[in-house]
Amino acid sequence: MAEDYYVSYQEGYRKFKEGDLSAAKSKFAYIYKNSIDPIANNCLRWCGIISMGLEEYGNAEKCFTDLIKRLKANEKFDLAIEKVIDPNLKESQETLEALVNHDLGYIYINLKDYLKAEEQLKKSIENSGINSGTKAWFLNDLGLCYFEWGKFDKAIEQYDEVLKLDLDPSYLKGYPYLYRGLALFEKNDLVRAKESLLKAKANFESTDKRPPIELVKASIFINIGRIEIINKDLDEADFTLKNAGKIYADESNKKHIESLTLKEKKKEERNIITLKILEGIIQYEERKYEEAEKNLKDLDSALALNTLGCIYIKMNDSEKGKDIAKKTNDDKEKSEDYIEKAKNSFEKARKKAEDNQNESLRVIINKNLKLLGQEKKKEEPLDWWDWWNSSDWKKKMGGSLAALLIFSLVMGTIIIPFGLFGFNTGYSNETTIVTIEKTNSSLIKNSSVITNTTEIPSKTDMKVESPESTEKRP
Repeated sequence: MAEDYYVSYQEGYRKFKEGDLSAAKSKFAYIYKNSIDPIANNCLRWCGIISMGLEEYGNAEKCFTDLIKRLKANEKFDLAIEKVIDPNLKESQETLEALVNHDLGYIYINLKDYLKAEEQLKKSIENSGINSGTKAWFLNDLGLCYFEWGKFDKAIEQYDEVLKLDLDPSYLKGYPYLYRGLALFEKNDLVRAKESLLKAKANFESTDKRPPIELVKASIFINIGRIEIINKDLDEADFTLKNAGKIYADESNKKHIESLTLKEKKKEERNIITLKILEGIIQYEERKYEEAEKNLKDLDSALALNTLGCIYIKMNDSEKGKDIAKKTNDDKEKSEDYIEKAKNSFEKARKKAEDNQNESLRVIINKNLKLLGQEKKKEEPLDWWDWWNSSDWKKKMGGSLAALLIFSLVMGTIIIPFGLFGFNTGYSNETTIVTIEKTNSSLIKNSSVITNTTEIPSKTDMKVESPESTEKRP
């Protein structure tokens, strides 16, 4: 009867690889509940891994903590079947214990309990039952723990330790180079960050084009591209980001994304959104406002929506810049439409920022809304007294005779407000547009997650997340 469980185990693993996580979890849970074979412990671990992929962190934590208790009670794994899945595993119970410590540590990273994550990951690294490849994986994730914790120097130390290891295949060094580049990025060391990312790119280009590797390369291109945007190397950034776009447009890569766990799929979706925002920012900088609008208008991101509002302001300026004598009613309606679109974009952005508790971005959006309100007020018809106080004409009309003439004229026309005839003095766009442009310039820097300026939105909003250990994660 035990042999049937082994067949079911292989079926569960196949379902996992196909992305059918619910079916896989059902298979593993059934074996765990019904088998007294050591394979039951293997199944309990896989139930935890699948729960983690489904972002059911409480269930995953319970699976792993229960498994650690069973291991301490000398319950065994079936090493033979694990070696079918990963031939590099050592013939050691300690190997599996290290894996479980690592899995639990990874759960705590996701739960933002970094002290517990650090404790479990260090246990996994110190375990004598792991080989150099597995140790590299664990060190990378300890680095990820420190990265998410904001301890970037300690993260870099872990990645440097990985780079000292003799890894086979050698392209695996691309991961620590990538993560190291992101940590340097957060420290505002752009030169060294780009150097590290280029080394990551070179390592991965030496291997085949399997979808998991290609998606890591896309992340590298995005991170290099945002550095180039900061440096105002827009042509280079455009070329770099197009390489990322080609990877995401590839049908085999699209299919692979669909097969990922919920957590991994969300990560790739966020990366694609980031790519589109960066492309939109380049178009904004190059004054290709219509193209930028097309890139950003369907993105559900506070930063994208705020940038979109700034784009509509620029498009409105283009309309105002036309020869007044040649303006049609359609032109005027178009201008009003851009102002309304800008307002809607800013309001949606503010709601997203509030939902994400991104206070610094919310402050900027509120400023943009306030400035936009001032512009709308300036565009409204002025009555004659407001016009008199704001017009340069009163400075040119010196002398009592001019004042008497104005008084007589006003009395003779029964003080009809100029606004009644639709009189519009226009407005100067200098102050508002420069302010909005400066704000958006700050956001451009933030999209690259580099700046210490107080008005910059939260670094977490636009960070392209570190791809986790794609090759080694089960």
